[in-house]
Amino acid sequence: MKIRAGILALACVLLAWSGASQAQGYPNRPIRVIIPYAPAGGADIIGRLVLDQVSKDSGYSFIVENRVGAGGNIAFAAIAAGQPDGYTLVIATPGLATNPTLYSKLSFSPADFTAITVIGESPLVFMVDPKLPVATLSDFIAFARKSPQPLRFGSAGNGTSSHLAGEVFKSMAGIELQHIPYRGGVAAITDVVGGRIEMTTQPVAESMPFIVDNRVRALGQSATARSKLVANVPTIDEAGVKGYAVSTWYILAGPPGMPREIVDTLYKAFDKSMSSPAFRASIEDRGFVVINADPAASRKFLDSEYIRWKKIIQDAGIHLD
Repeated sequence: MKIRAGILALACVLLAWSGASQAQGYPNRPIRVIIPYAPAGGADIIGRLVLDQVSKDSGYSFIVENRVGAGGNIAFAAIAAGQPDGYTLVIATPGLATNPTLYSKLSFSPADFTAITVIGESPLVFMVDPKLPVATLSDFIAFARKSPQPLRFGSAGNGTSSHLAGEVFKSMAGIELQHIPYRGGVAAITDVVGGRIEMTTQPVAESMPFIVDNRVRALGQSATARSKLVANVPTIDEAGVKGYAVSTWYILAGPPGMPREIVDTLYKAFDKSMSSPAFRASIEDRGFVVINADPAASRKFLDSEYIRWKKIIQDAGIHLD
């Protein structure tokens, strides 16, 4: 019994030593960061901005890979089954917390990821085809109720923030909408511009070019407070759907079991860049709100978002299997 206890203690020491030894030389090669969504989307925009700044400040090398498909599940499953060496990471949105409830047969859960830092968040903007006879969100709701067929709302894909934002809006507003999933938010906005769908809701950063030149009409924004980039657009709550509040967030995470030393090394590098007043201002000028949570706070946040969205999804009866 004593021999077994001794072997176990020695194994724990060797494991700790191995992790510490690995972290001492970390990183000594490029770090691959997977973004599970299409280029030019919110996650891609903020991800590349932040990674570029961290690379400049720390000297670390990042290789960004857009791995699109299945609402992020292909990328999430790969990360959850990956090696915890810190060389393969993911920048995820709420799909990481919502998909395990939306899909019943996934091989991962939020607990299978090492949370490193919640980078930031962004409100979503509700946009419609300017040719629709609506000027306000109340007009749109009334128009939807009178429509003989459900109006079509486009999302960046099944299970994405834009999809769930639309589903929650539909439920709280008491209207029927037909969900049309796209491979990225820009594709959905483009189809609103082209009149192929009536409405979409997407992060501020990717929506602004279309709002500025009046190719879409912005009727509301999803967070509790207005983004300064669209300060003239009311929140959904202000526009009449009381209690509505949804935003999309961006978290840097890795496979389960990453050594604490590697997690701390990564967070220290990101914290240095995200704490720069000039860089924070440049991020916020693009429609993002900087959070920069440490690993412990990020773990708590991810777990709480899973619990919160599980109830919302179950109450709304949303299923994607």
